Amino acid sequence: MNERTVGMLARFTGVSVHTIKYYEKIGLLSSNRKEHSNYRSYDIRTCTDIYECMKYKNLGFSLKDVGTLTKDADEIKMRQMLEKRLQEVDASIEKLRSIKKRVENYLEETDEIEKKHLKIYIPLENS
Repeated sequence: MNERTVGMLARFTGVSVHTIKYYEKIGLLSSNRKEHSNYRSYDIRTCTDIYECMKYKNLGFSLKDVGTLTKDADEIKMRQMLEKRLQEVDASIEKLRSIKKRVENYLEETDEIEKKHLKIYIPLENS
């Protein structure tokens, strides 16, 4: 049996039935429909297509870009898209580093304020 049902494909790939159907709906995957039952069936090649889609999704590409990468991109276009994604990741890292530094500075400021308040508000012992 070379064809798989959507459930079998989901179990084999670890991708939900909903995701597989959605990817089919937006054109990332294709299936054959049985006329008498209207059930979807998938060629074993669809497993590879799913893994390709998931690989690009895990790299942070949008579904539109996943479609381009899996259907239309030649080696040059793929490289351009990967380089652009790398630049986006670098920019995100820099932004997060900046936020991290601001949070660290704020923590230091609150620690200083707390130390000053403890010195001012230390209750005197009753004699």
